[in-house]
Amino acid sequence: MAAGVGKTYKMLDDAHGLRRHGTDVVVGYVETHGRPETEARIGDLEVVPRKQVSYQGVVLPEMDLDAILKRRPDAVVVDELAHTNAPGSRNEKRWKDVEEILAAGISVMAAVNVQHLEGVQDVVGSVTGIEVRERLPDRIVRDADALVVVDLPVEELRERIRVGKVYTAEKAEQALSSFFTEEKLTRLRELTLFQTADHIEADAHDSGTLEAPAPQARVAVAIPLAPEIARKLILRASRTAGRMNTRWFALHVRRSRERPERLSARQHRALTENVELAMTLGATFVVRRRRTWPPRSSDSSARRPSPS
Repeated sequence: MAAGVGKTYKMLDDAHGLRRHGTDVVVGYVETHGRPETEARIGDLEVVPRKQVSYQGVVLPEMDLDAILKRRPDAVVVDELAHTNAPGSRNEKRWKDVEEILAAGISVMAAVNVQHLEGVQDVVGSVTGIEVRERLPDRIVRDADALVVVDLPVEELRERIRVGKVYTAEKAEQALSSFFTEEKLTRLRELTLFQTADHIEADAHDSGTLEAPAPQARVAVAIPLAPEIARKLILRASRTAGRMNTRWFALHVRRSRERPERLSARQHRALTENVELAMTLGATFVVRRRRTWPPRSSDSSARRPSPS
């Protein structure tokens, strides 16, 4: 759900269980945040040494993707899934590293906080007032074979923070009065449960135990030039399509005064960013000129051009 509930500890605990049953499991990357109980839980699990990346005179420790691929375990533990890799790394984001690991036939046990999911950023922003910069596409979680919610009652988590089990003493009070208020944690907890319910429903659709939506059921959202409005619409459409387990489309109707050469650099950049966001979240992007919209009944093809 959020930092401090015990996600990393739970992963390590499960990794020990897998190894006891004969699975070759290694730790690819774990962030203990200096918590003694988490460090102790690594125990005798094999840990793949971190890769040291030099950037502007600073050495940054990162997960060693190539070493994991060369080692080829049955399963690997990867923490901080939304993490941005150091400049110069093969992949910009850790979740892209995980995609390479999965493509190599290696199972991954990973952890992420709900506020890092791209598709809930409008809700997270309204609840916390904070812009979360480390994000990952919802599909990474949606495509998981299994989803385990690691949760604590709100007051229990706040007590862990208060006594220094999550942050150092000097950071604890600030955390309790900013991100970790009772109201914000309650809302994040609700959001986690909704996301889990969506995952269970999608699994039921895929397995045939729940009736699938009608073949014609689709979700479409219009992308206006106003960037903040467009972003909110895209995120809501993505969540709706996820709940329906169906395809969705992001549509931009280009009026004559909105031709690329007439847009300001700021408008063009905002439109491009929102189109990229929609496609990252799984949308098919459709652009139509005003004179061809609404489409004729025979014009049913969708295309994915750039906004320019």
